[in-house]
Amino acid sequence: MKKKVLFTLSAAAMICSMSVIGVSAATIDQDSNPKSADTDISVEISPSYAVTIPEDTEIVFGDTKTDFDSVELSQAQLEVGKSVKVSVEAGALANTDDETKTIPYTVMAGDAEFTGAEYTAEGQSTDLTLAVTRDAWDSAYAGTYEGTVTFTISYENVTTP
Repeated sequence: MKKKVLFTLSAAAMICSMSVIGVSAATIDQDSNPKSADTDISVEISPSYAVTIPEDTEIVFGDTKTDFDSVELSQAQLEVGKSVKVSVEAGALANTDDETKTIPYTVMAGDAEFTGAEYTAEGQSTDLTLAVTRDAWDSAYAGTYEGTVTFTISYENVTTP
C-alpha cells in the first residue's frame, strides 16, 4: 500500500474539512415598495492536498533500473496561482556493516534524473525508477545495503517559465 502524506495549510483544515458559509438576515420593512432585499453569500475553502509517494522498494542485485512507482498529487483543493512542489533527495545505498562502502543510485523520471516536480491539479503524477550503473554493481562489496529517498513537499506560488 502506498504511503500517503497529507499536508494542509491551517490547523482548522486538518481538524475539520468543512467549509463555512456566511449568511446574514435581511429585514424587509412593510412600508417599502417594492418589497425586496439583497443578501450576500460567501464561502471560504481552505487549501488542502495529498501527495502519494512510492512505498519501500527493494532493488535486485544487478538490475540497472528498478520500478519505483510514482509520485502523485492524489487530492488537491488549491488556491489560484498556487502549486504543490515535490523535491527529491537521494544519496547512496550504504553497506550495513561498513557505511563507507556504498552503491550510488539515481531517481529517474524517464531518461532524466528526477529532482522534483510542480503539480497544479489533482491526478498529476510522475513515474519513477531507481537507476544503478553497471560499474556501481561491479565495484560493490557483498553485503546488505540500505538507503533513504527523502521527498519534500511544499505549497508555493506557481513557477512561471
